[in-house]
Amino acid sequence: MKKWIVAAGVVAAAVVVVIAVTRPWPKDAGAGAGGAASEEELAQLQALNEKAKAASAKLLEARAKMKPFDPETQRAPYPKPEPTAAEKAAAEAAEHEHDHAHGKRDPADLARHEKANDVVKASELGVREGALKRPDSKPRWDAPAPLDWERLGKLFTGFSIGYKVGGDFTEDVVRELHGAAVEVAGAVLPIDPPEGAMKRFWLVKEDAAEAACLYCAPPAPGIVLYVDASKLPLELSAEDRKRMYADVYPIRVVGRLLLGPKKTDDGIEYLFGLELKEWSREDD
Repeated sequence: MKKWIVAAGVVAAAVVVVIAVTRPWPKDAGAGAGGAASEEELAQLQALNEKAKAASAKLLEARAKMKPFDPETQRAPYPKPEPTAAEKAAAEAAEHEHDHAHGKRDPADLARHEKANDVVKASELGVREGALKRPDSKPRWDAPAPLDWERLGKLFTGFSIGYKVGGDFTEDVVRELHGAAVEVAGAVLPIDPPEGAMKRFWLVKEDAAEAACLYCAPPAPGIVLYVDASKLPLELSAEDRKRMYADVYPIRVVGRLLLGPKKTDDGIEYLFGLELKEWSREDD
């Protein structure tokens, strides 16, 4: 393309010179103050005219030989180099972080976590010694108490900020709730890859399950409930297991509430736990 522009400019200059040289001179025109042009000056102009004609002819010949630029068969003058493996990895990581920051739930990304056998963990609490004694309440299975995430959030605030000085995690509250029969709704996030019967999982607020990748950014302990389903494993179809990773899987559970903080044998730490007694799908 640049060759065409240069060629067009030279041809235009040559035409201007030809017009200037070949046009008839006025009788009173001269090199001096009104004198006629000398024979020497006319000869010089004639020579310039011939050179311009020769240059114009060469440009026309070159133009006839040139082929128009075809993007299908010709490369651009300065092709962009292929990114290196490190650059590709950095770009993917940046896109990954961007999606998480903007609350984008990417099924392909969740599938990568499933393939890697990643585990959803809550943010670490740092298990405190002697936080509060845990006298068990006798569960009333005939009338399980409804429990919502706002109530659990207040409990978490009381525990994390002022469990020794009051807050909403006092001895009376613990005595009332620890071991009680409760009913709570939320979405399932498998702790381990959901293959076969599921014996443990997180129950989380539905909007938290929709938000982004909880495998990469551990959720706060106040919005997750560790569910021990060893006595009542969840028998799930392949479609349901896939949905847990790629979408929101809402259920309602009834069980015995356990107040932590506590760690399992393999290091899963939780503040709120539940021994599952029964469950049902919320969208059935």
